[in-house]
Amino acid sequence: MSKLMIRGGNAAFSTANENLTSEPEGCYRIILMRSLGWHPICDDEERRDMTFELGFANERAMTKRLTRRGYTDIVADRGIEKHISDDIFFGGHIDLTVKNNGIKELYELKSVSSVKSCIKYVQKNGYKLNNLAQLVSYMLVDETSIGILAYCNFVYSPAAKEVIPEGKKSYGISWEKMEPKVKEYRVTFDYKTILIDDIAVEKVTIDNAIEHMLRSTQIIKDKEVSRIKPTDKQACYSCEYKEVCDRFDSGEINGDKWVELAILLSEKEQERG
Repeated sequence: MSKLMIRGGNAAFSTANENLTSEPEGCYRIILMRSLGWHPICDDEERRDMTFELGFANERAMTKRLTRRGYTDIVADRGIEKHISDDIFFGGHIDLTVKNNGIKELYELKSVSSVKSCIKYVQKNGYKLNNLAQLVSYMLVDETSIGILAYCNFVYSPAAKEVIPEGKKSYGISWEKMEPKVKEYRVTFDYKTILIDDIAVEKVTIDNAIEHMLRSTQIIKDKEVSRIKPTDKQACYSCEYKEVCDRFDSGEINGDKWVELAILLSEKEQERG
């Protein structure tokens, strides 16, 4: 049997009633397809390239920032992999691993590229549950007790006004000329409680993260098309699998047919991409 993978980017929190308190990355149907080697295709190649460009720029900028703070042993994009069950593994890449006074910390970096998101995640105290879930999963798998969820914004930093002409797209910009605005959330654990900046997160617990990982493992093992869907139904409208999901949810097709049709859809998307 080939090795199957739960990917770190597909982390989410499952509550006791099996609701997914996260965004589409945590959908069990997406997790199944990702384990089979399929991933969504981005129609906007220019935007996709900018996303990757921003990701690398964030790593470089944060590495410089943390070096100035005196952090040591900084490693970017460190791969982790842990055996979960049978031939199923948890795998992913940690954006930055650092030592702060000899203590290991994990950094999960998220790019913010809209005014609305900048206000919510950088200027105010907002964060996404699926981003938190991803970091918590990495911390659990890597057995690390301190994590930093960092939202980085280049486009609306003060220096951006000098680099990006008014009303122009930010594609193709040399991010090296700018220092991003950054909001950091310090994530720690107190027994089963998740803390952000020493304040307990009430919506979810460590048990919820573990439950999601175990449920994902079972779904991948059984190739099950889960009846559980994200609580944010708005996310389903733009999903490439929406058509086959609607047919499955209505009872028109069974799980095996869903997988068959979903793979065909993915193949067409790959060819088109």
